[in-house]
Amino acid sequence: MANGQKTWCIANPISSDSVLAATIEYACSQLDCRLIQPNGPCFQPDTQLHHASFVMNLYYQTNGRHLANCDFRNSGLVSLTDPSYGNCTFHSGGALAEQEPLGIWCVAKPGTVDDLLQQNINFA
Repeated sequence: MANGQKTWCIANPISSDSVLAATIEYACSQLDCRLIQPNGPCFQPDTQLHHASFVMNLYYQTNGRHLANCDFRNSGLVSLTDPSYGNCTFHSGGALAEQEPLGIWCVAKPGTVDDLLQQNINFA
């Protein structure tokens, strides 16, 4: 990753709606989620995937942009592409944190099928 490259946290499109709903509930218990409420600039499209992506990024940015802040039960992905659309702005404070908390690694689950790994690589 280029030095200073901005990053965002987005929801993995293969995540289940139940995991995304739990993520939205968790993040919104700690953050102001009015922007994804009806009449908010990030309400449309009204899907779990889009709402989760917005609040996951808000949580990730607010908590220092560590990989661990974009995990959400393995449903988050760090993106180098700005996911903003229309009037909905996904903020980025910058690159991944230089110091990751010790002991945290991002690895594939053992036994994950190659097709699923490739889908995640292609999405990122």
